[in-house]
Amino acid sequence: GAGHSPQRTDFGRFWTLLRGILG
Repeated sequence: GAGHSPQRTDFGRFWTLLRGILG
């Protein structure tokens, strides 16, 4: 789920990077 900053897991890094790309 996306709501808080999931930077505790590898997905967190991927999500942050993805968000950077998307917008």
